[in-house]
Amino acid sequence: MQTGLIASRYAKALYEFASEMNAQEIVFANFQTLEKSFSANAELAQALKNPLLTRETKKQLIQFACGNKSDFILERFMDVLLQNRREYLLRNIGLKYSDYYYENKNLALVKLTTASPMDAETEKKLISQIKTYIKKELKVEKIIAPEIIGGFIIEIGNRRWDGSLATQLKKIQKELNENILLT
Repeated sequence: MQTGLIASRYAKALYEFASEMNAQEIVFANFQTLEKSFSANAELAQALKNPLLTRETKKQLIQFACGNKSDFILERFMDVLLQNRREYLLRNIGLKYSDYYYENKNLALVKLTTASPMDAETEKKLISQIKTYIKKELKVEKIIAPEIIGGFIIEIGNRRWDGSLATQLKKIQKELNENILLT
């Protein structure tokens, strides 16, 4: 059985339980905090895979990664994961839980990368166009990346639209190099 499938099943069960308890947002917030911890500290994932660490130590690590603010539902869920020795899947479960959360709330996470901040009117028009296209409410994460030089990059799920000047310049350079080789 694939780890993605296992994580998906755990995430779905947790989402359904959190829904029954009317606590989807709380669990979602905990997983957001956990994801920040995983991103900031690669050793956390390795520690959860370490067979020499006790369950209690791993539970304390997870609680610390949640900012010591995990709720009753996540506490129970961690106990189930630790009992079944699936704690190494926690990050994937959190990501899948977020997917279920967004899907059930009719939300889409959009990463909007620009070289410099957009003016409010342009941003509003662009977001309106994206909403029309995907027919969902948006949670926009704005990223400023001067290395794209100009334009923008939009990422929604596993889709990416790259309208950056840097990418266009790379394409032109590649074409020029190919044409030079042909002559």
